[in-house]
Amino acid sequence: MTTVGSLRASIQGSALLIALPQILTLLQADFRTLIWVLLGYLLLTTALMPVIGRLADMFGRKNLYGSGFAVFTLGSFLSGLSQPQFHGRYLVGYRLVRGIGGSLLFTNSAAIVTDAFRTGRVGLGLVVGGTLTSFSWSWILMVNVPLGIFGTLWGMRRLRGPVSLPKAQQFDWMGLLTFTLGLGSLLLVVSLIAFPLIDTVYIYLLFGLAVLGLGAFFIVELGVKQPLLDFRLFEDKLSAYASLASA
Repeated sequence: MTTVGSLRASIQGSALLIALPQILTLLQADFRTLIWVLLGYLLLTTALMPVIGRLADMFGRKNLYGSGFAVFTLGSFLSGLSQPQFHGRYLVGYRLVRGIGGSLLFTNSAAIVTDAFRTGRVGLGLVVGGTLTSFSWSWILMVNVPLGIFGTLWGMRRLRGPVSLPKAQQFDWMGLLTFTLGLGSLLLVVSLIAFPLIDTVYIYLLFGLAVLGLGAFFIVELGVKQPLLDFRLFEDKLSAYASLASA
């Protein structure tokens, strides 16, 4: 069941691609809204992973993994209820909720079961998305509701947390700020190059902000006792090469 959460979140990153023409027509959405329906989920899922990894060290993976099922299910249910009078704007917000849940599932299931579903995820998402869209675009979202309810209850009942968590843990707020600023800006730059929705000068400004944010993040992490991302781990060649290979 720990791999089911990661699989669900991964499939949903690509399954909605098939439904975009229906969403465009039935929700009366414009192209820009459709782009943010896709990008919002992916950006938030990616940017939150280090933060959730640190929170899992502080509060336990079991609690966050169960919360991920619940949040992802709630976001799926609300997304499936989106109405045309809002022209897809509410769907963007609900997809952000799903992105939070997806990040909780991705980060913690990878720690609970390593290397789960590493191959074939995108293709599977397109197949599932195409099958469900033949009935209705909302089925892609609503199918997660019963699975999410079951997964939430199962996780609360069967998953085991650590016997004891480390004491006197501190959260790296400055690391969170600089990382979110840097990576968020970088991901926006990459997305806006593919889908140019704003003037080029703003893309250059975002790139400069990304460089400053990530540079500040690196400096901050070297100076705190409990960093969000401990760069000293990469001093071990095995860990460094394994991280590079998995990237």
